[in-house]
Amino acid sequence: MENRLYVENKDNFWRDLLVRIALILLFIFLLIWLFPMPKLETFYDRIFADNLKMMQDAAKDYFTVERLPIEIGDKKKLSLRDMIDKKMILPFLDRDGNTCDFDNSYVEVIKMETDYVFKVNLSCPTKTDYIIDYFGCYDVCEDDSCEKDEEDSLVLEYQFYRSGSKKVIDYYTCPSGYDIKGSSCVKESNILEKITAKLNCNTGFAYNSNTDSCEKSVTTSTDPDKTCPTGYVYNENSNTCLKYVVREEEPSKICSQGTYNPSTGKCVVGNTTTYNATLVCDSGTYNSSTGKCVITTPSSYDATPKCTTGTYDVSTKKCAITTPSSYTATPYCSVGTYNASTNRCDVVSPSNYPAVYACKTGTNNGTSCTITAATTVAALTKNVSSSYVDTKNGIETKKWSCQVYEYDYLRSNVSNSTFTRTYIGKESRYTCALPTCLTTFYKYDECTAVITGSCADRTYTYNRTTGKCTKTITTYSTEYYCANGATPTNGRCPVAAVTTPKVPTCPNGGNLLNDTCYTSNTTYLIPSYSCPNGGTISGTKCNVSTTTYVTPSYSCPNGGKISGTKCNVSTSTTINPRYTCPNGGDLANKTCYVSNSSTITPTLACNLGTLIGNVCKITTIDNKDYSYNCSVGSLNGNKCVTSLLLKEDVSYSCDYGYTRTGTECIKTIGSSSIVKGTPVYKSISSQEYKWSRETSLIGWERTGKTREVKVAYNEK
Repeated sequence: MENRLYVENKDNFWRDLLVRIALILLFIFLLIWLFPMPKLETFYDRIFADNLKMMQDAAKDYFTVERLPIEIGDKKKLSLRDMIDKKMILPFLDRDGNTCDFDNSYVEVIKMETDYVFKVNLSCPTKTDYIIDYFGCYDVCEDDSCEKDEEDSLVLEYQFYRSGSKKVIDYYTCPSGYDIKGSSCVKESNILEKITAKLNCNTGFAYNSNTDSCEKSVTTSTDPDKTCPTGYVYNENSNTCLKYVVREEEPSKICSQGTYNPSTGKCVVGNTTTYNATLVCDSGTYNSSTGKCVITTPSSYDATPKCTTGTYDVSTKKCAITTPSSYTATPYCSVGTYNASTNRCDVVSPSNYPAVYACKTGTNNGTSCTITAATTVAALTKNVSSSYVDTKNGIETKKWSCQVYEYDYLRSNVSNSTFTRTYIGKESRYTCALPTCLTTFYKYDECTAVITGSCADRTYTYNRTTGKCTKTITTYSTEYYCANGATPTNGRCPVAAVTTPKVPTCPNGGNLLNDTCYTSNTTYLIPSYSCPNGGTISGTKCNVSTTTYVTPSYSCPNGGKISGTKCNVSTSTTINPRYTCPNGGDLANKTCYVSNSSTITPTLACNLGTLIGNVCKITTIDNKDYSYNCSVGSLNGNKCVTSLLLKEDVSYSCDYGYTRTGTECIKTIGSSSIVKGTPVYKSISSQEYKWSRETSLIGWERTGKTREVKVAYNEK
């Protein structure tokens, strides 16, 4: 009973809940149907329009007569920032709560010929728009006389026109280095700020300035190899190096009978008699005083000749005695006749004589002259150059030059490694004095990258195409060469004798013509002298020598007995004699042993080792300490230590706003200088219109149009 009641109550709860939810949804639907949501877009547009109107009203209050532009075409601008700074209005917010742009929101006043144009531009993140307003000179107050009379009235005005020309602004000019922007001159410059980039290495690595890399030293150790000396083998049980050493010894001779005779190597059994051995000489004669065998060998050598007077002559084997003497030389003339009274050779002119062929240089060699130069002469030298091109990596620097450009049409944004174009915003302004000349200009920030390259070594030349620095390196060396084409040796050239023909000369003077010498004066020549009887000429004397030959005496300086021209000597050689046993027996030292006994072979025995053949071989074990050897790494105590130097490339980073170029961080800081442009005017043909209350004006014609304007009472 109780369980059934609980289930029914539970079902009623869920049913009531569903009914209540349905009623709430129905109520919400009725509210939406009876009270629809307002159109927020219209609401936001109205707020935007109100903000424009607020800027317009504030600007009209600000632009009094003294603040308005004076010349036709002049402009004055009041930005939203200026209005806020002057407490003229409060900052505006768009639909998303963002503040409108203080600089791109402005009011611009342009002076026309008969009125002013107000352009009010409001730029917010969600919407940008502007309005144009006109007001005449009569809307401008002067001397605070702007109070309106309550009794304003309508006045009829007539429209006049006239044709003529007027001066309008054609364009603006700027000083050198400035670019024209509308009516202003702008000079933009970029300052390249450059700082060193930050070095970054991974954890555990340290920067090494010598290798320009991040380095980390990793050391590992392993057990070394155990190495034994040559011939030894490592034994793990004894932990040492072992080698078997075998040495040999003579075995002992053991006689089972008798006595061992070392001279015969036998065991002697029985009696033995002895006698002294006899000395004999195989060559020579025994000398009992010296105990030696003397061998005499005869020999001889040439005796040395000696001259008591004169000098020994080898060819004649005599002592040559030279006696000097002299006699008067005989004069002779090669040209002319000898004159004994004057001791001259007289050549009488006018006469001619055949030219004498002689050698100007060199030595007379029959029909030619031989010039014998030195065996070698110093070689000539020349500088030899060799060149090669050395290449290194260049350092490239990218510098951006930015400038604001205006277009009367939309362009796309561009971004690449050398050029960027970024849209800034649009601006509408008048390009002439007419209201129909309102043009919208689209502003773009265009930046061009100027890539310049340089070299760390200023003597190298940077190549923009390859990005490398190159330098032609020329080395110079000295090379030897011979003028005659021979090959130099140790800086010298071989020179052979040169044979040249004789040339005709006039030894006695005169003029040479063909092969004849022509003279016109008497010439006195010094005669030549000769020695017809032999001898050597000396001035006018002939020196001669007379030689007398005598027989020399001889001596034996090295000993011996003189025999003619020979020295006889005897040379003795001694040798040891030998012992013999003339009566038989066995020789032992100096004794002859005669035995009536018999011999037997002794038995061989080893005190140490083993008898192998006729030798006792003894084997021992030699041990030595082992040494450590590292196939990899270096030995440190009882470990092989391997040190590995890990290297990584250095990474560089720059602070925000900087761009990394190699190991440097660069940032371009732009600055602008703005001055007013100089207007250049031109004359244009135009139709000029004017309203006047007069019915006729001199120089003007009526168009037929009229209008009524409201004026104050004091203006009638």
